[in-house]
Amino acid sequence: MQKPSNNPVTLPFGATSDPYTAASPHKGVDFGWINSAGQSDKTIYMPEDGTVTLVPNNGNDGNGVYFNNGSHFHGLLHTSQYLVSNGQFASQGTAVAVMGATGAADGVHLHWALKVNGQFVNGLDYVTKEEDMSKSPDLNEDDIKNMLRWAGVDPDTQNSQNYIKTWSDIGDWNKFIYDFQKQPAFQNALRAKFGGTVTRDDVLNYLNGNLK
Repeated sequence: MQKPSNNPVTLPFGATSDPYTAASPHKGVDFGWINSAGQSDKTIYMPEDGTVTLVPNNGNDGNGVYFNNGSHFHGLLHTSQYLVSNGQFASQGTAVAVMGATGAADGVHLHWALKVNGQFVNGLDYVTKEEDMSKSPDLNEDDIKNMLRWAGVDPDTQNSQNYIKTWSDIGDWNKFIYDFQKQPAFQNALRAKFGGTVTRDDVLNYLNGNLK
């Protein structure tokens, strides 16, 4: 099995910051549309061989690509464009769709759901071990403190210290950026500062020195 996207994970399996399931654990793996080189890459690939079922406008799933190879059931959700036909057999690694924001999606991304024996599981646990599982650049305490200051949040409060420790331990920029952009307290501060909702792209622009 391979990952359906070459891009960094933006929301891991089991996370509780999923805006569409409240406190419920995230039942899939989300991939962003920006690759590790900072370029747009919205292509979605078959994680395994299978015959696809295409279901457009499928409620919260949006435009979905589904297939069951007998032992694994896959859902590739929120797509904007299909690259294969309904009922077509596609081998592992075939480009089958393009990322989108259809259904219950707060932005362009891929939600990859995997069920084994009827239960949602972390697809990354099933990816071929030889595949590169590299993550984004290391995240340290000073980086997080600078982001809090940028949002007008005191990094020395107990809540901030707990937040800093949590994300220092995780140490992954991509996951941190996604979570940071979702926090209501940070959004309120940034909205007051910039006069509107601040998106994940705004955070990325800030990190690249384009937004102060």
